[in-house]
Amino acid sequence: MNNLNTVDVVPEKISLAGLALFIYIAALPLSIAKAGTASIYRYVILVVIAIFLLDYFIHKNRYYIYKRKVAPFTLYFFYTGLSVMWSVTFSGATNIFFGMLLIYCVYLFATSRVYSQKELTLVNIAWILASVVIIYLTIFNRVESGYERYTASFMGGTEDKNQIAGYYFMPLLICLNGASKNKKLYLPSCILLVGMIYSIMLAGSRGGLLSISLTIIVYYFFYSEANRKNKIVSKVLSACLICVVLLLILYFIMPFIAETSIERFSLHAILDDGGSGRLENWAKLLNIYSKSTLRIIFGFGPNGTANYLDVGYAHNQIIQVLFDGGIIGLVLFGWFVVSSFKYAYKYNNRLAAFAFVGMFVLSMTITAYTAYKVYWNIIIMMSILHNDKSLLS
Repeated sequence: MNNLNTVDVVPEKISLAGLALFIYIAALPLSIAKAGTASIYRYVILVVIAIFLLDYFIHKNRYYIYKRKVAPFTLYFFYTGLSVMWSVTFSGATNIFFGMLLIYCVYLFATSRVYSQKELTLVNIAWILASVVIIYLTIFNRVESGYERYTASFMGGTEDKNQIAGYYFMPLLICLNGASKNKKLYLPSCILLVGMIYSIMLAGSRGGLLSISLTIIVYYFFYSEANRKNKIVSKVLSACLICVVLLLILYFIMPFIAETSIERFSLHAILDDGGSGRLENWAKLLNIYSKSTLRIIFGFGPNGTANYLDVGYAHNQIIQVLFDGGIIGLVLFGWFVVSSFKYAYKYNNRLAAFAFVGMFVLSMTITAYTAYKVYWNIIIMMSILHNDKSLLS
């Protein structure tokens, strides 16, 4: 590989690397589908890594090494592997680490390549396609997941109903950004946004609805794209689009949502059930964690909560990382996330940065292990480099 200053800027065409990234994102719904004990998406990732390898051998001059960007994930990855040795659930820990190994390989290749604008457009299309499939699966191929709540089902697998919203952050912002610049995209964007909200309501995910709402707010108030001369007009158009979507939901979607699901979104329901028992589980885990100095520092290893909770996971990414990796793991993970967010601004990947704001909020109610690929894929999107010489200096 080269260093960042000597990397070639790619021509405006679709390369093998661009195709690999398209496949990687578009195939996200296959993370739900099962092939034995693993998801089909795991095999897709192996194919994607093979394509990246082929592209690397053909175009080595288009890859670069930026040690400061790669270092945080590298250290967190190796520390996670080391922590398997003292994990309280060895088999579960090794499976999680293998999933992280695949993510790490994709991360290294995907973020070490300069992409053309055509390739980035293709990747945006991949996000849209993935969201359309998830919406379809949640609405038309759904399965009940307790108390008239529904989730996506696909080829023998089902998604956690609280994780459905995570598939929508990137396509949501792509739609808002596109519609604010091109009026022709208004209608398809409205349809897609309504589908997203409807599927989240069907899932009865309070964290999902909150995180999607905050993502829209962050985009509306803080995002300024290249079209800065028409910034006010762009925001007004985006606001109009959001209002239209809300009206469509109010009059055409809400009547089809079960009353028990609607009641879940009330403040009384949230306070009454303690976040579906999450508050009680968090307190229990923190109490167990605080009893051993070694565990405070090094944690219980990947999948450490499985031995202490009936639900298996902490349903809070910060608590999960702290419990699994201790203070060391949390610091390394935090460094990785913060540095990725920083590079998103440096490389003008702000849509991905704002998408991660929504994902971060959602992750306060779920555990984003590597099986939940969309979490890590948004981090990858924050770190990719555009075909722009000014960004390479």
